[in-house]
Amino acid sequence: MRGPENVCTVSLTVCLDGAPRPSYTTFLRPCAYGVMVDTKVLGPELRLHLNSDYLGDPDGTARSTHFADAPGLSPLRTSWSTIEHPAGQLDVRWTPSQCLYDHLQRLLELTELLGHAAKVEVSDEAVAPFEAAARGLSVSVGCPEARMRPDVADALSTWGLSPYGPPPGTALTRRDRH
Repeated sequence: MRGPENVCTVSLTVCLDGAPRPSYTTFLRPCAYGVMVDTKVLGPELRLHLNSDYLGDPDGTARSTHFADAPGLSPLRTSWSTIEHPAGQLDVRWTPSQCLYDHLQRLLELTELLGHAAKVEVSDEAVAPFEAAARGLSVSVGCPEARMRPDVADALSTWGLSPYGPPPGTALTRRDRH
């Protein structure tokens, strides 16, 4: 189980077609060479989810895996991609904020693919936990606790999703991918 010092919410302003949308972004630093960034953008006509996992190597190379979905669209949009980043392109260990910017670029590409113009505003406050992680500090430095805002939690529950994971006692299974 991860300690609370390794996860936090990131305050971003996400606009679709010129209007701000409720969104929720989480940053997780499971280890020195790992970063996870997860963003959900909510709206009545469009719901987006992008999860990006980054794994760096001491030799400077990195691999990122991205899961994107847009539930409610017909047909449902779901995609996986894995990218091998050459040495020096993405420094997961010492510059984890590069992972945030890569993640947000993929979010913008996803919204464009779905026919929407998007803009994401990244404040200094949003980058603070990534800078703390680069210095080996708790990512919670200057970062709100990773609890979902009530409006976002309500919207996710209408999707049939639990914002805090499965109910206690729920059995989870692992499906192997081939």
